Amino acid sequence: TATPNVLLATVLKNQFNTTSKFSIQNTDSVPVDITLQIYDATNPSAPPYTFTETNIPPGAAKYYDMGTLSGLPGSLNGSATVSAVRSGTSTPANIVGSVLELSTNSVQATAFEGVSAGANTVYVATALCQLAGTNASTAYAVQNVGTAPTNVTVTYSPGGATQTKNIQPGAKASFLACDVNSPNYSGAATLTSGQPIVVIAKAFAAPSFSTAFLGEAQGASKLALPYVRYTSNANFATGTRQRAFIAIQNVGTSTVNNVTVSYRDKLGNVIGTHTIPSIAPGAKANSNATLATGDSAKLLEFGNPEANPGGGFGGGAVIEGPTGSQLIAVVRIQTFDPNTGASVAEDYNGIPIQ
Repeated sequence: TATPNVLLATVLKNQFNTTSKFSIQNTDSVPVDITLQIYDATNPSAPPYTFTETNIPPGAAKYYDMGTLSGLPGSLNGSATVSAVRSGTSTPANIVGSVLELSTNSVQATAFEGVSAGANTVYVATALCQLAGTNASTAYAVQNVGTAPTNVTVTYSPGGATQTKNIQPGAKASFLACDVNSPNYSGAATLTSGQPIVVIAKAFAAPSFSTAFLGEAQGASKLALPYVRYTSNANFATGTRQRAFIAIQNVGTSTVNNVTVSYRDKLGNVIGTHTIPSIAPGAKANSNATLATGDSAKLLEFGNPEANPGGGFGGGAVIEGPTGSQLIAVVRIQTFDPNTGASVAEDYNGIPIQ
């Protein structure tokens, strides 16, 4: 949603072998002026680095490369806010933004959207610590977008482990699931704060994949997943076909029963349905096509020519809970690289639908 403010919970310059590039688009009907403020997470009391750009035409975008943006130190672990007004006025104007994080020593890249507003409670559908089989872990970049310092607490489910950090306005702090959870942990997280916050979640498995996705403030009873795949061990091992792994979190206050994940071919036909008996408040459940009941041969090659009428690629899924339930989901699309023995992956959030 376009708004006068874009919140970027993490921007990096030569930090963690990563540098960010981001773009702010004018979605208004007239030229706009924008103000970019970048906060240093390692020096939260310092004033932000401030940059302005004027007369950005409608539909056009201003592109920033943290690696070449003058006025910044040689390295920076930070967060950013961007505000917009109609050019030459104080009237708020609408913008959107997105961030690309590029590795400085490999081909890894992650991307995520800018957020228009924060919330006092934010949910993250997956939390991992050195998960067996992939060695995947998660980290959360949390930005305080309120007006006062605040304590932010992350609570993991299952287990109930917590961690609290104080964050200054505009600044960010990072939370690692492995700081308070044991290896092979798999769950979800809920972050609470006295001020509104924005959360960008990252999953990583060095030297393999690195991904990013958004924490969410609320759920829905029905979610669309427009890109879902699965394939056999033999096809996955060649690197020519992908697998989708789905994490579903119940962000409501009571247990949700009989959540269904219907796997649909390119024409919308249901190939199989995975029914999850119950998900406790704050907890998550996992799904993939092979967990569904239906045509097992087509589910094993879900989204591939063997599963589609007339062949061709394409497949998606719909998650549905009882009326009034509050669900969020993250999908990880994973590909194996037989040349390196590692995997690459990208994540996206489930989309609420009617």
